[in-house]
Amino acid sequence: MTDVQMVPDWLEERRVDDANFASAYDGQGGERRAWMKKLIAQQYAMDAPSAQTRATSRAAWRSGFTSVKGTCALDFAVVVLGADVQSGPQAVAAALPAVVSGARTVLALRLGEGGADADAVLAGMELCGMENVFVVSVDEACCAIAHLNAAGRGAVIVLGNRDERAAVCGAAQGEARCAQVLTLPQATRLGVWYSENAAEWDTETILWAHPGARVDVWNAPQAQAGCDARTGTREEFAAAGYDAVYVPESLFADVAELAGRAFGSGQEGVWSWPGVACDFFSVSGLALGGLSA
Repeated sequence: MTDVQMVPDWLEERRVDDANFASAYDGQGGERRAWMKKLIAQQYAMDAPSAQTRATSRAAWRSGFTSVKGTCALDFAVVVLGADVQSGPQAVAAALPAVVSGARTVLALRLGEGGADADAVLAGMELCGMENVFVVSVDEACCAIAHLNAAGRGAVIVLGNRDERAAVCGAAQGEARCAQVLTLPQATRLGVWYSENAAEWDTETILWAHPGARVDVWNAPQAQAGCDARTGTREEFAAAGYDAVYVPESLFADVAELAGRAFGSGQEGVWSWPGVACDFFSVSGLALGGLSA
């Protein structure tokens, strides 16, 4: 099975060209590109892909049975980026596991007419190696996934608003082969905690990494441009229901209570999606039988 077979001609006409990638890369500047490179390096270190696209292990058990476990990479991996997705780090954190998964065909679908804009998202796709990026409508994204589903078995990640996630998820799971689907709501509310004698937070980078998000800064010694000032106790901070928090490492033990996703000093420009990993783009099976004579 080849990429030509997997990607229909009509979708090829919507491919983002090299000039757009180059403009996006140049437009971010060295410091912002460095943040996304740091994100990529850290995520790769935590979820390094296997060099194998297929593996099988066999075992004979003392209790009188045999087992065979098999794992193989999927035929396709798709990352759908909604029309209002502007965060390069959020997009890269969703796309990198697909890029390095070993899936035969890997592509990103950017929804909306502005999908080819030279922005942080497109720069992030360039940096993480997502070479196949196409600009489509929601309906066209559903058609593309239906085409891939008919040609093989795959997995889809959708980062976008509720309507986009529902439409694409319905299309992907409505096919006979039932692609694996994971939907990700964008991070829109972030909390930054200042403790006594804490180092300054790089709120400018947090705002760049999450454009359009509300960033609440708690107990800061001075106002932070673009952020909302809050005061209160750590209990009130924890109860605010943030998508992610920026806290001293001394509070990492409380990460589940705080938000489920926390970043310390020096991590302001990175992101993570717990549950998005290389193995999402593979399929595993188990066979059980009796011992051979």
